[in-house]
Amino acid sequence: MYLNECKLYEDVYNLTMERLNRSIQVASTSDQYARQLYEHKTHNEQMDEKRRQLNSLYDRLDHDTRTRYLKQHHELEKRSNDLQDKIIQQTIRSDYLLRIWREYEIRLEDIRRQLDEIQKQLPSTKRLCPFEQIQAAFVLYKVENFFPLKINVELLKVFVFF
Repeated sequence: MYLNECKLYEDVYNLTMERLNRSIQVASTSDQYARQLYEHKTHNEQMDEKRRQLNSLYDRLDHDTRTRYLKQHHELEKRSNDLQDKIIQQTIRSDYLLRIWREYEIRLEDIRRQLDEIQKQLPSTKRLCPFEQIQAAFVLYKVENFFPLKINVELLKVFVFF
């Protein structure tokens, strides 16, 4: 039974290594990425459980049988520990990426709200005169006051307010 479980564990181990090398696919939303990350974590927990079961089976072997499989078991244990380290590193990076992604989504949504507010205010600000038009009107006013000429008021309005 122990050898059968070792073989099954080897298969799962190889599958997990392959999956770990592929990493998590880039998703189009943070929710999709979170779901993929959850699936990876679930798979990793199942892998840990299989490892615990295998160790339990090994511990229940009689002394002579354990001695025969000692080298194989230690090798498998070493590889499992290496795999566990890689899984933990990937999980930490993936969790960090997801957290940053969600923070930027919040920031982006805040920027969108601010832009919407600015867009709503634009119609009222379009009626305001640009600085150059105000400056030109002021210059015309000064010219009219210093040089009492008749300036066409309609022409001034067209010039200042389009």
